[in-house]
Amino acid sequence: MKSEDRLLKLEQRLVGEPENLDLLNQVGVYRVSKSWEGSLLKEVLKRKRTIRSLANYAGYLSWVEQDWDAACLLLEEAIALNPRHDLPELGYGVIQLYDLKRPEVAIPALISAFEKGQRACTLCLLGAAYFDLGKFEESAEVFSRCQEGELRDVGLFGETAARRQLGQISRARLILDRIAHEDSDNFLEIMASPLDNIDIANLYAGLGEFEKAVSCLDKGHSNFDFISGWTLLGKAYFEARPGYVEQTVSEGLCACEQTLLEMADGSYWDEETEEEMKEERSGVFERIECYRSFHERMRKLDPCGEMVEPHTSHPGCLFYGCDYKHAPNPVDDHC
Repeated sequence: MKSEDRLLKLEQRLVGEPENLDLLNQVGVYRVSKSWEGSLLKEVLKRKRTIRSLANYAGYLSWVEQDWDAACLLLEEAIALNPRHDLPELGYGVIQLYDLKRPEVAIPALISAFEKGQRACTLCLLGAAYFDLGKFEESAEVFSRCQEGELRDVGLFGETAARRQLGQISRARLILDRIAHEDSDNFLEIMASPLDNIDIANLYAGLGEFEKAVSCLDKGHSNFDFISGWTLLGKAYFEARPGYVEQTVSEGLCACEQTLLEMADGSYWDEETEEEMKEERSGVFERIECYRSFHERMRKLDPCGEMVEPHTSHPGCLFYGCDYKHAPNPVDDHC
């Protein structure tokens, strides 16, 4: 059943059951997902402060209002009521880690959430929290426990990043190779976004595997701009494809010079304001400087000095009663 049809049926039921708090919560969640409108969830919370009403309104405050401190206060109240489901602690951990950048606060909540829900995504979040605190041994151990199922590659990537920080380079390389080579329908080939290829390539470059880094990009992002961003990948091209680098720098400088000529004779411009023209000229000069300084920057770059952080997987819906496949069953933690 489509979510629009389900919402219509729930609202029709609500006409005959206006005091049904379970139903009010469900309708409130659907309204937030469809129109970002949280007044019904706020009304449910006013009627009765339960685990579900607290967690759902906290979800609205976090997702829509981005009032993370207020959301955490509600989730703390929900957690104090000893929920059976992992959602309140998981939501609390997500906000503390992602939004408030407090990994030390997120860790106890995520540990408790995993004990209840046994979700692989919770382990990935926990591994990232340990990583953020510089506890790389703990991070590597946690990521090593979430390397099966749909988050297998997230776990492998995270353990690789942690092992790299510990100086365990040979071990890290072996782990990362499992993403790229173990399966015929592997991560690099099936991911829809080339950004993920870039992330894997960036980690290879951080391990000094420059040829593998560039080959990884060739699978999904062959026209990658290595000049002005992703410093480690610039180093990979500098070491593994010197001829291509020389060609790219030469062609890039020529293109910038041509753009400056067109700006000077007026053929480049359309209806830009003076401020816009100034900004565009500045951008071209910055690009020229990137090209001219590229070789020197790459010669000096020590890949070990560049941080590569693990990836995490957001758990998805953090409301009671939504359609997401990992969402809590509506019978859990009654109103």
